[in-house]
Amino acid sequence: VVAKLATRCLPQVVLSNSLWKRVGTAQFSNVVLVVKHLRLTPLDEVLDPKLAEECRLRLLGESFKDKEDVAMPDCFIDAIRWEVFPSQTLKAAFFGDLRYFEELLGRPWQRSERMTKVLVDALARRCECLETRLDVKLRTPQAGLFAKFLEKGLDVKISLSTQLSCMARAPLHVLLQPTRKVFGTLSQSEDDLPWIEISCPEVLVRASAVGLQHGWSDNGHRCRAFVVEARKCPSEGQEATSWKPLLQMERLLLDEGEVIQIPSDGTDCEAEVFNNFRVRMTGRTTAYTWHS
Repeated sequence: VVAKLATRCLPQVVLSNSLWKRVGTAQFSNVVLVVKHLRLTPLDEVLDPKLAEECRLRLLGESFKDKEDVAMPDCFIDAIRWEVFPSQTLKAAFFGDLRYFEELLGRPWQRSERMTKVLVDALARRCECLETRLDVKLRTPQAGLFAKFLEKGLDVKISLSTQLSCMARAPLHVLLQPTRKVFGTLSQSEDDLPWIEISCPEVLVRASAVGLQHGWSDNGHRCRAFVVEARKCPSEGQEATSWKPLLQMERLLLDEGEVIQIPSDGTDCEAEVFNNFRVRMTGRTTAYTWHS
């Protein structure tokens, strides 16, 4: 419950001396929640993600200023997005050289077994991101399967949970083209998550990958946490079946667009066919809004 409140409320809080004095006396687990979710600047994670995490490390160090005889707790690891740091820095830390992070904290930090695993995971994430970006740059974006259905005259439907007023002049089918455009929902909320849905009742698709793209013409409101779900369109007089998750991710969508493979995990979804798909946000954008 506390973690959920922190996720919802802290991005709206402005850091002040009075707030930080209270945080400094809190339990370590609560310090982590504040530092992890606190909004440092309006676009801190867009303009310079590494700088944002460096600030979080300094805040963690500040909370320890009067606790010189206490070892840094492992829970502090959870407050930082380690994958934003350069590979060279992560590699040095993995082999025991924590000076870069210790300078930010203002105190020694003993590397634990858990920290080692976190560093390996961060390095792997950076590798995955690099591979994805290289793959995207090597390929020219192409229109996807539903665009081809539309070309064949099939009944392709697109709907949104809410719709931006600036989209009124353009047909929703521009979503199917791999060019940059202004396309998205209004800002909603954690209790009313935004989504974009596409369907074609005349076909059935066994999905192996999905094409996604950042839909704004600028760098703001970039989606970074989402789930892709699927189901079959209900027949006339029948109730719709429940949505089944195909892909759940926490990563920034790219301007160029990318094709993301749906993991083969041996579940029932792997062999099923669908004709109704949607992408639904599960976390705030980089501008801390709920635009999809």
